[in-house]
Amino acid sequence: MVRVDHQPKRTRLGIAIRALLICSLALLLSACEKQSRHKPQLCLILSNVSNPFFASIRDAARKESARHGYPIDTYDSENSLQKENTLIQQCISNKAGVILLNPTDSFHSDNAVKLASEAKIPVITLDRAIRSNLAVSHVSSDNIIGGQMAANLLERFLKGEGDIGMLVGIPDTDTAQQRGKGFIEQIKKGPLTLVGSEVGNFDRHQGKLAMQRLIKKHPQIKAVFAQNDEMALGALQALLDHPSPPIVIGFDGSKRALSAIERGLLTATIAQQPDEMGSTAVKLAAQLLEGDRIPPSVSSPLAQVIRTNKPN
Repeated sequence: MVRVDHQPKRTRLGIAIRALLICSLALLLSACEKQSRHKPQLCLILSNVSNPFFASIRDAARKESARHGYPIDTYDSENSLQKENTLIQQCISNKAGVILLNPTDSFHSDNAVKLASEAKIPVITLDRAIRSNLAVSHVSSDNIIGGQMAANLLERFLKGEGDIGMLVGIPDTDTAQQRGKGFIEQIKKGPLTLVGSEVGNFDRHQGKLAMQRLIKKHPQIKAVFAQNDEMALGALQALLDHPSPPIVIGFDGSKRALSAIERGLLTATIAQQPDEMGSTAVKLAAQLLEGDRIPPSVSSPLAQVIRTNKPN
């Protein structure tokens, strides 16, 4: 004899309801996964991630993209126009929704941006601008004002007299040109004399070599403005054995520079806000992808940082 136990109707009903709920949940999760999978990708290309300033932009951009739910790929062009061009093409092949670009060269990065524009992919530039109007927005500090701030600091520290020098970044970037322009224009208005400058390409080692050349040609200089903190730190290395080293101020506000200021090695820096720049660029990209209009440019604040004025 075979015994068959029939489940009560109430139990069968409960099983059916649970099954329906499970199916509904599975469909919802599938829909969410599909939506996430098809959310546009952001592509961030930076010129030199070994520079702490750009590493801070990258880290902030990653955090902000996670908050907005957009996947992001980050790349380092290593200050190579050829690699930058290859990375732009890779972002196009990956069907990026927006490309965030810190150009290697303000004058020659146009070609890479043109490729993205032809592929209907908007480009937002960071820190360095390009010469054309192909970028939909630009996020940066006001580098002309920053250069003026540096000049005012030197006049203050030198009490209005003395010869000074400058370490120049990558000459073909608008960043170097604008910082130099603001600095030189302000120096010409006062009693200080700019007697020489050397190119250090925004690099610490090259900044050290540039400082050695500058001090050899102009041993009388009392102060140096380095157009970024990495060159400023390189300059300090070059001056270690100098009997009466000139004061050095930098530009960026990197952690290494702030530490050097605390230890009394670096006199000052003009601090940018790389975290804010990275997060702002991602916010603009998110607004763009959601159909909102964005401003053609966004300015990030600057601050003078000396030993008694370290920002929180």
